[in-house]
Amino acid sequence: MGSRGPVPDPNSQRSAAGRNTLRSPKRVDCTLVRMPSGLAKNKAAATMWKRLAPSLVEAGRLTPDQADAFALVCRLHAEMEQLDARLAREGFVLDTVRGPVANPIARLARAARNDWVSLARDFGLTAASAARLPEIDDEDDEDPLAEFS
Repeated sequence: MGSRGPVPDPNSQRSAAGRNTLRSPKRVDCTLVRMPSGLAKNKAAATMWKRLAPSLVEAGRLTPDQADAFALVCRLHAEMEQLDARLAREGFVLDTVRGPVANPIARLARAARNDWVSLARDFGLTAASAARLPEIDDEDDEDPLAEFS
């Protein structure tokens, strides 16, 4: 299910007045987020981790607590590549003794794609989810409640 309402605009008048609910994520030190040990065995998944993890950490979308979830995104991506390659070899329709049948790999590939999109949304890896994420403001390191204490 999608998010409700229009995509928030961090440059709107509400944002300038301080009434926008968008908050910039806190930056995490890149060295704190390590690739889970089991992911290195899967070359395609490890390649995706190495390609995307640094920018996600820098953007504040990947923290050490989320490393396993992002590893699953990487594994699903590798699984999709394997299933798509097999589907390209075998085709969408298989000829059997009983006649042509839909290839069950197609159903597995579709399920893997759906799972990947669902998890990738959480990290802002889809176009719609990236548009909803606030931009990081480096000047906003101070506590917003500090002026009241």
